Amino acid sequence: MAGVRVPSVLWAQGGHSTASGNGFIYLTVDLPGIIHSTLDYKVTKTSMFLTVDAMKSNDLSRYGFQIQFHGEVAPNGISVELKTRQSITFIIFKGGTTTHYWPQLSKDLLEYVKPDIVRWAWQDQPPDVDSGRLRCLTSVERLKSLGRALTERCQQSGNLQDIEWATLVLKVAAEFGTFPLIDRWLWFRKLAEVATLRFNQTGDIHHENSAIYYLNQALQCTPSGHVDLFSHLGTLGKLYLNRYIRGGNILDNETAISYLRQAVYPTVFSGDDLTPLNTAVDSFSKSVLNMNLVPVPSKYAGMLDDLANAYSYRFAHGAHISDIKSAIFYHQKAVYLTPSSCPDYPTLLKNLGTSYLRCFERTGNLTDVDFALHYHQRALNSNPDDPASLALFHLSLGNSYARRFERSGDMADINHGISHHEMALKIAPASHFCKADSLVGLGNSALRRFQKTGQRTDIESAITHHLKALEATPTGHADLPGRLSNLGNSYLYAYQQSGDPTDISSAILYHRRALEATPAGHMDRPVFLANIASSYSCRFSFTNDLSDIGHAISYQENVVGSTPADHVNLPEYLKNFGDFNVHRFKKTRSLADIRSAIAHYSRGARAMGLPATRLDCAKGAALISQVFDPSSSIPHYELLVRLLSEVAGIEQTIHHRHVNLHKYSNLLQCGVAAALNVSRFDTAVEWLEHGRCLVWNQIDELRTSVDRLRETNPSLADRFTKSAHLLEHLGVRSSIGPSLHETLEDGARSHDTTLLHSRTAAEYNAVLEVIRQMAGFEDFLQPCKIAKLLSTLPRDGPVILFNINGDRCDAMALLHGVNAPIHIPLKDFSQDKAKALYETLQVDALKNRSTGSENRGAAVSLDSSIRLILEVLWFNVVKPIFDVLAYTIPPKRSDRPRLWWCPSGPLSFLPLHAAGVYGPKEQISVADFVISSYTPTVRSLTEKFEKSSSGRCAKTSVLLVSQQWTPGLPSIPSTKTETQAIKSLLEKSGINTLLLENADATRDRVKNELDAHGWVHFACHGIQDPNNALSSGLCLHDGRLELLETMQKHTQNKRVAFLAACQTGTGDSKLSEEVVHIAAGMLATGYHGVVGTMWNISDKHGPLFAEEFYRYLLGRMGSNGLDGNLAAYALDHATSVVRQNLGNSELGLLKWVPYVHFGY
Repeated sequence: MAGVRVPSVLWAQGGHSTASGNGFIYLTVDLPGIIHSTLDYKVTKTSMFLTVDAMKSNDLSRYGFQIQFHGEVAPNGISVELKTRQSITFIIFKGGTTTHYWPQLSKDLLEYVKPDIVRWAWQDQPPDVDSGRLRCLTSVERLKSLGRALTERCQQSGNLQDIEWATLVLKVAAEFGTFPLIDRWLWFRKLAEVATLRFNQTGDIHHENSAIYYLNQALQCTPSGHVDLFSHLGTLGKLYLNRYIRGGNILDNETAISYLRQAVYPTVFSGDDLTPLNTAVDSFSKSVLNMNLVPVPSKYAGMLDDLANAYSYRFAHGAHISDIKSAIFYHQKAVYLTPSSCPDYPTLLKNLGTSYLRCFERTGNLTDVDFALHYHQRALNSNPDDPASLALFHLSLGNSYARRFERSGDMADINHGISHHEMALKIAPASHFCKADSLVGLGNSALRRFQKTGQRTDIESAITHHLKALEATPTGHADLPGRLSNLGNSYLYAYQQSGDPTDISSAILYHRRALEATPAGHMDRPVFLANIASSYSCRFSFTNDLSDIGHAISYQENVVGSTPADHVNLPEYLKNFGDFNVHRFKKTRSLADIRSAIAHYSRGARAMGLPATRLDCAKGAALISQVFDPSSSIPHYELLVRLLSEVAGIEQTIHHRHVNLHKYSNLLQCGVAAALNVSRFDTAVEWLEHGRCLVWNQIDELRTSVDRLRETNPSLADRFTKSAHLLEHLGVRSSIGPSLHETLEDGARSHDTTLLHSRTAAEYNAVLEVIRQMAGFEDFLQPCKIAKLLSTLPRDGPVILFNINGDRCDAMALLHGVNAPIHIPLKDFSQDKAKALYETLQVDALKNRSTGSENRGAAVSLDSSIRLILEVLWFNVVKPIFDVLAYTIPPKRSDRPRLWWCPSGPLSFLPLHAAGVYGPKEQISVADFVISSYTPTVRSLTEKFEKSSSGRCAKTSVLLVSQQWTPGLPSIPSTKTETQAIKSLLEKSGINTLLLENADATRDRVKNELDAHGWVHFACHGIQDPNNALSSGLCLHDGRLELLETMQKHTQNKRVAFLAACQTGTGDSKLSEEVVHIAAGMLATGYHGVVGTMWNISDKHGPLFAEEFYRYLLGRMGSNGLDGNLAAYALDHATSVVRQNLGNSELGLLKWVPYVHFGY
């Protein structure tokens, strides 16, 4: 029928109790301007053909159609009704016995056939009323069946014609509500379902509004207490929620919350007087908690999930923490009530994770983001077949990783985030909303990584993906402001690298558009204000135009004023506010700006938020105050020192703590220098103790004795011990998260462990607070005060602390019996000089070497400056200290006191114990005055000292480990001679030994034997890993016994570890304040004393050192055993003997100087 138009055709069918057959069909061609004379039609038993002309607006056209019937009709029993130039109606009698016949049209004609509601009735009316009502009821019952069938079919097929017919049939059924036996609410409910289907098909908001209208009608018609009442409430709440999501009207969301709360727990809401929304949450929550809920059909869980989503959206508008907490609560209940086999279960997990993520964005609580990762990973583990769901789960997990990166700074987090966002983008259906969301996620993650790495490809990727996301976002979309702001941020950071003024202009443009599209009171408005403020501040650096920085300060004032005091972003906003004031001060030199900057920084440092941001605020306040009013900087530095331990919190792995501390490596020295500038010597010592060796101190605190606490409160002691032991175990695990290519189970296990770590840290901190509230435990594991430090010092010598800063260098001597530190300025020494000496030592004594068997690592070049280094240390560092302490060379070497060096900064890597003049004419050195040892901290020394009595005259066994042949490394033949000689010496004195050589010395065997022996002697290769200090270790037959492994072991009654291996006391130059080396690890394991080496040692002279060391000990104690307290004296003796053999040449110095003693 080419060129023939299809007219509008109305269809109805009826029945007659006396008619032959079973009723008839009405087909009305509704066509104004019809020319009856041109009508041509033909009806067969199963079809009908028609053509006719019509004149519309002087346009003559041919119309026609062909219909196939489901059943037979009577071709000869046809009546035709002609209406003047309006329509033609065919009355066709059915020829079969079936009740319902539907015209069956070809697909392209479906939209032209519609139900004829006017004729949808039975033609004959019985004379009596009762019979008529019964007939009418029968008609409605048939409409019920038809409506139900149509609804079910359109729900399955989504066919728009089915939906249209279902709507009209249901409307007719609903009109018969005057009959008492008709359940009118059912038809309004069906109308709402069909209207929802029409909306889903067309996107026409009119149909969504109709669905809400019909369901409200159904609700009014539903009797109180009816079993379906709460289903209506839940569905109506979901409709309002969906309309809110699309339209953004907050009243829709409030209405959704009201209906959903009535649906999920009706007894809280009785009558018309509902409890106000803001006060009902608590009572409802308590009621649900007391319900002893058991799994019920998923419909109830679905309503709980909808209610949770509504609270989550309300949180987005008002930022009230109670809303997101309520969302988490209801999501948890929904998950609990849903069997894991339910198809909706993964989505419920995803929604719960998303609420935890939003809570993290508000509070910065690491546990929240770890919960988000946990639930998002579980959702992904369901591995759905549906690409859209799988993409959503990848997207959610990627968002959680990206947010966690903001707190952790761990590159593994952001790389995982990008991987999941890329996967989401790859598999998301083209028309699905998660396609655009994946573009946003990928753009944001690329931007975050750019902020960390500065890689141009990342910022280009961010701009590209945000542009694509914006192109896919229609005007008026709820996500439009955020996507505009994201693009603005990308251009802002692009400008900071490129300096291209078009980038900053684009940033301001998009940030302004984002702000204009965001209503007042929206949770994200402060974020958008802060972004445009940053853009103006950034442009000020280019234009130097005061109006730009003025705009920035004005916007930032609004940001801070509209941000709740407990919001996680407040410290960042205040930091930026302070930065803007500083920028303007540089232009105007107005002290008012400086005062404002200090005030904002100070407030930011004390606000709730991320520790790193608060630390930056404290740093800003301290540094500026130090310039304008030095004494006022002390409170800021005090907070800064405390925040260092939060930046390296116990909820992180040890590796991650070290990474974070590296960024703040010089702050402690600045603070100590500020304290020294105002003669606060006690404060300087306390800060050095609290701010140095943070990780070692944390490990030590986790292992602290709780015997006294157990006497007072056994259950609290058990809680502390349990959480402490678990934290210690979790802290030493690998920081590398799951790979996208690993199994889903591996990913789940990794996230479970991460979540356990953050939750255990929260429990540990909570227990600490409880303990410190008990009488007598107020200072439990609090930083040590100077009085306590001084009262617990050893009696046999001073401890010398150092602070090496760019402005000044100082030493402080702590002596038993002296109630204040002795301050010793090092006026001729500087941080630059210390660095130069260290670099010289590195180049001359460590790097200029060739591989060979001379050393337990490598041979050292003869061209060295070690003599000059030691001489500078003597005159600039050691001699000023000895002069203040009035030290002279004692008449007898046995009268020399002990002395513990506690260096910092680059001085930590220089041999203070060997400082001196080693010329041909003059020779004087530290060893002439004192017996040197090193200690990481004063507290570490005092703890070893307190336990030292158990080390005297101990009859103990010694573990000897020898690796003459280590696979993949040069042979060191003298190790065999060394350990055999030690074994012979010890066994002659009745001391038991166990010698593990070569293949017998495996990592597992050695670790097991360490527990069984009080002393250990390693003669093997040692490596200080320059890239990862925690991977430094002792080389055994089957691999490296790493520092991280040794840190996991802690046993009592350990005496001395002799590490006759290279670089065991070297440390990591990037973490000089953390003393990260193998010897320190052995101290942390529990050894009272450790002999280590500062650089590579000679294999040839190793046996002589070792033999003389043990010979001295045995000479002092004989058959009584080994006294660990004499280890420093023994090393001093052994060094003296080797020095006499080698002399004071450059080569000789390089061979005997590296041996050092740590501990007591």
